[in-house]
Amino acid sequence: MNIRKIFVLSILVCSSLFISGCHPEENISNMKSYEELYNGNQIGGYEKLNLQSTNRFRASYGYYNNNIQGYNNWYYVDSDFNYLDYDNEIKAFKNNDVIIKEGIISTNKNSTCGFEFAIPRSGKVNISTTFRVKSNSNSDVILNIYKNRKLVKSNIRISKDDNIGVFITLEEIVSEGDVIDFLITSNGGEIYINPTIDYNSSRNDSLYSVPEWGYYGDIHAYYHNDLLYLYHLRNLGGDNWEWYCDTTDNMFIYSRESRYDTSFVENHYMSPSMDLNDYKTYPAGARDCTLFYDEDVEKYRYLGLTYKERGSVVNCDLSLRTSKTNDPYGEWDEAIPLREFPNNSGEPECSGLRKINDTWYLYCGISGQSVHGVGGISYWKGEKGQSLDEIDWKNLPTYHLDGEDLCVPQIEEVGGRFYLFGWMPQNYASNLWGGYKNMPREVYVREDGLLGTRLDLEATRLLNRGKLVTANIDNSNIINGSAIFEDEKVIMNGQNNKVLIDGNYDSTFITFNLKMNNSTEAGYVLKVGNQEYQILIKRKADGTYLEIGCPSDPKHQVSSSLYFDDNSLNEYDIKIICEGGIIEFYVNDLMALSGRTALNRDASYQPILYSNGNSEFNNVTISRLAQRYDVYD
Repeated sequence: MNIRKIFVLSILVCSSLFISGCHPEENISNMKSYEELYNGNQIGGYEKLNLQSTNRFRASYGYYNNNIQGYNNWYYVDSDFNYLDYDNEIKAFKNNDVIIKEGIISTNKNSTCGFEFAIPRSGKVNISTTFRVKSNSNSDVILNIYKNRKLVKSNIRISKDDNIGVFITLEEIVSEGDVIDFLITSNGGEIYINPTIDYNSSRNDSLYSVPEWGYYGDIHAYYHNDLLYLYHLRNLGGDNWEWYCDTTDNMFIYSRESRYDTSFVENHYMSPSMDLNDYKTYPAGARDCTLFYDEDVEKYRYLGLTYKERGSVVNCDLSLRTSKTNDPYGEWDEAIPLREFPNNSGEPECSGLRKINDTWYLYCGISGQSVHGVGGISYWKGEKGQSLDEIDWKNLPTYHLDGEDLCVPQIEEVGGRFYLFGWMPQNYASNLWGGYKNMPREVYVREDGLLGTRLDLEATRLLNRGKLVTANIDNSNIINGSAIFEDEKVIMNGQNNKVLIDGNYDSTFITFNLKMNNSTEAGYVLKVGNQEYQILIKRKADGTYLEIGCPSDPKHQVSSSLYFDDNSLNEYDIKIICEGGIIEFYVNDLMALSGRTALNRDASYQPILYSNGNSEFNNVTISRLAQRYDVYD
């Protein structure tokens, strides 16, 4: 580990006290629903846009909390392109047959209406939208897109109950004064659409995007009064870092301004009276320490990476101190080692203790366990009902909650639930420190008492912006081995089977069901040029693994790997997020694996379904991954 990281992480001894310090009155007893956690709806109407400088125009910029035809150049029309009137009683645009309220189009019979945009200036625009059913229609629903009253995209059809929908995109050369219309025909029900006209060359605005100040370092979250505070190191360019705080009330979109003065935290907790390191037991000091309140004993605990020796040979422990009273400024007991890390066997960074479902879990990232120099998350569990002091932490087996590419993640309480926050490396095969923050990932207790992670149902719904393509005989080609197509199935029966799906894709959310049968490896592959980046389930002698990597890349053939089960399962429900070289791989809502490949974050790819034996892929769907601007559509 370099000297810079030792210095900046030592500040966490003080800063973590504020973020992780939990007083009894701050505990949250009421668990929030997923919908409450992800409440990202716009408050109030949008401001008037500058038509000559704005590059992205969304229908919601016109209709949201607004009753004016033409606001931000958006209008509401019927089947003959006549303007609808605004009804103050129901707060919606309507005529006898249709109602447009916010982004929802409602009809009481087979009727047509929609949105119209007046082009403010000439240029090339990208036109896109998610088109889905909010509540069932009586028959299929049809979208037609017009430019100057002439069809440019016709008869886009979804079934009457398709609440995921499709994602449509096209490019057009436009002139000032042109109009683009989006007309929907439905027979009852409620239909959602929020068209976007974008003058940018790319419609991407990734949720993984690195803020203007650079990359994320160690991330520590704190939830209080319905706000999630994300306290982290931020990159100021080069090898310069500082502590910073982002906040969110919706899990996805963070503010770019600190909500409190972080210098107060540092100055307050760096005072000599709060130096809680046990220098008698650990003369070389400590770092990455966390102060928290343990309700079981009504005392404070101090957990950290503590050093017996710190030089060419490092001998360190994960140790715990306990206050003698419930006053953190009073006397403390000596530090007790929980886990030992002798003779340069690694340093347990960014450790934590979490009590979930009456069971204590100890976790950390152990340095030196990856090409990145930092570790993924290792953890140990006590028995249900045991107190911290009753658990023999030294002799417990080690478990892993992700692979090496989600660096030093933290388990944090958010609204009565638990989520995992870490960073994926900026470079796939080096120890450049800091990177990209992962998507919100829920941590939960499995039936066997071990921890699992998953993309919760609300995040799944929000991140899927509609189907781009489904694998079928009309758009897929066998490029190796043997396969047959049956309805929505791809059945492979050769020895090295590859089915290429037509098209190039970038920001994608992939779902499918996989039956391994006699295959020992199968999954999804990103093809870019001559390279293939694999996202696979692999059966080995000691069990089934999730694995992300590129076998032909000598620098780092396996980016990340995670033990999944004992080879007892044959069928897997899979979700994959692909944003170029950033991958999150979710299996059976039980475990997830993060991966960072050599691809750039904005790289596009060709999709391949792969297995090395008999296997079956069902309902393979590639959908558009939500971006910052449309995740709350």
